[in-house]
Amino acid sequence: MTSQPDGRLNKKDDCDILRLSDEIIERIGYFLNKDSEIPIPSFGAYWENYKRELSEANSKDLQKFRATCRRIRLGCRLRNHHMVIKHYDPQPRAYSDWYWLKNQDDDFKKSVNRICINTQLPNRQNKLDMVHDLANDLSYFPYLEELIIECLPDCYCDYIASRGTDPPSPSSTAILPILKSLSIRTECSRCSHAMLAALIPISPKLQYLQFNLWDMIASFNSFLILRNAWFQGEHENRLYRDPIQTLRKLFDYCRERLNLDHLPMKQLFIKYPPILQFLDNTSTTSSLVEFDDDDSLQDIWINVIKTIFELFPDLENLSVAQTENSNLQDMIARLEFQIHSSLDLDEKDGNHEIMVYDLIHPDHPNYQLEDFIAVISPSKSLKHFDFICKVGCIGLKKPEIHSAVNHQHTRTDFHRKRNLLVDKLQEDDKKYKEEYKKSMVIYARRLCLLIPSLEHGAFWEKGTIHNGNDWYRYEWRKFIKTEKANSFDIEVDSTPWMFSQDFVKLG
Repeated sequence: MTSQPDGRLNKKDDCDILRLSDEIIERIGYFLNKDSEIPIPSFGAYWENYKRELSEANSKDLQKFRATCRRIRLGCRLRNHHMVIKHYDPQPRAYSDWYWLKNQDDDFKKSVNRICINTQLPNRQNKLDMVHDLANDLSYFPYLEELIIECLPDCYCDYIASRGTDPPSPSSTAILPILKSLSIRTECSRCSHAMLAALIPISPKLQYLQFNLWDMIASFNSFLILRNAWFQGEHENRLYRDPIQTLRKLFDYCRERLNLDHLPMKQLFIKYPPILQFLDNTSTTSSLVEFDDDDSLQDIWINVIKTIFELFPDLENLSVAQTENSNLQDMIARLEFQIHSSLDLDEKDGNHEIMVYDLIHPDHPNYQLEDFIAVISPSKSLKHFDFICKVGCIGLKKPEIHSAVNHQHTRTDFHRKRNLLVDKLQEDDKKYKEEYKKSMVIYARRLCLLIPSLEHGAFWEKGTIHNGNDWYRYEWRKFIKTEKANSFDIEVDSTPWMFSQDFVKLG
């Protein structure tokens, strides 16, 4: 590189961007595209209601860079492009984003790596035909890595359930060769199952999945239709399945279509409500079964988790969220760990008896933690397991905020007692946090001993001093000290994440 006597570069010096190699220009374009900052998957647990990361604006800087001249456009190809479909219609319509996208040239289709369908799909009488068409249309995008479906219209799933319609078979020619990440956030679980049955068999590389496993409202509506059909003599003896059978049938079907021993799933995020009642599909009559046996309801929840680990032996991350019965959008904690053997918490002592309590049905039998883990049989590759679990300890109670001043207090009495109350509250709160953190260390350590592959997790606490509907989330991590067996430390967040009730809504 030459320069003038005063140190300025010569104008003829080779510092023009157009003189850079194609590899460097391509690399510049890579960093201009904000997609490089977004992980796969871009979504997380069902309760994480962050703003969607997929946006067509993420590649605008890259498009402007390519528009500067022909040399840049040839040296920097359009890649990792996001498409957000706000008007889905496969037919030629002036407002159809999807029809416009389908009719782009092959180079543009190859540049699309993430698609978000955030609109109502056509509300056909046979929704399964629409699902089949969508699966075929997606195969036009060979480099699609992530698909998010966020919105569906009112559906005919009750009609489908009453007729016993099977899931749509995928086209033999359609394939999504590198699709890794799939999220189907629908309120109707049968719509979710139909989508999965159409998309998973053409996605051999799928590793990250989010979906709604079970919908109590849809189940009950299906029951009403089946009951009416029975009284009208139109019953076809195809009753609604319970969530465990649904889970097995759905993913066994997908596995067989892909001709695999098991699906290569790494991360799974699901939601479903507490199961209070469902149809007995083994009966010859359309009857609603109430579970009076103490173990039945608890076993249903546990068997869902156990079935997941059986279906996906390579699973590394499992997040399970459940909703309230009265409000299918509010998240609840299903289980609570409690220490019984000692009030003097010592994280070095591994002899504490830890029990697992069912918070939804407190009259049900409880498990010892060792028995609970043995029943669900986690995968040997499991690194993260979050099932919205609370923690507690016998004798450890969260301090209550002192009552506000009222008409029963004189001014002198209130001011005299206030400082004493505040000091005691601060002392109790400090002691509670110390003991609470010790208990979380004990629980996390025991979990890591029972599940050696586990690396991190979280415990939840409901309610704060500001709002009883908020949630605290304490994340913990395992740190290996030496290569010796069971030689590790547990670190728990000193300051928890605080989430509002609105943020963690599941609907």
